[in-house]
Amino acid sequence: MRRIGFSFTLSVGVLMIVAAVTTAIGGGVRRVSVEDRCDPATFPPEAECVYIDKGDVVTFEEFLEALSEGGHFAWRFKPKKPEVRVGDTVQATNTGGEPHTFTEVTAFGGGFVPELNEPLGLTVVPECDLDGGTFDQATFMAPGDRLEVSGLTQGVHLFQCCIHPWMRAEVKVKK
Repeated sequence: MRRIGFSFTLSVGVLMIVAAVTTAIGGGVRRVSVEDRCDPATFPPEAECVYIDKGDVVTFEEFLEALSEGGHFAWRFKPKKPEVRVGDTVQATNTGGEPHTFTEVTAFGGGFVPELNEPLGLTVVPECDLDGGTFDQATFMAPGDRLEVSGLTQGVHLFQCCIHPWMRAEVKVKK
């Protein structure tokens, strides 16, 4: 009986120490879902996206038509305006079926796929420019991949997908 009580006390003490260290250095994690909800086997080879969760279908033509309205709603970062504290980590997870990037940019703009930029009236931003720009390939995420971003300073940081440039997030970092 004493042994159990001792173990419990020790465990609670360790948890309290871990919690104190985590609080002292920030250590929070804010998750951002990078979504398209497509079954990877269906888009674009079959020219349609079959939604993983509902079985609904988005044809490639519907996808392209949505570009004139600012991009298809199923391709998005969620939440769009996450808030974190200095020292926290933003963890982006590609929950969709298509590759994406989670790239920090100084200003929102176009990605590296001209066919997706043109209907949106966008020009490629330096952080998404594959030809002489500052694109960081480490921001690529295959379906299921996670990308952790830490060391963000106080203020607002902009992130976008360099493939689907209407996928955007404004990460607000507070003290």
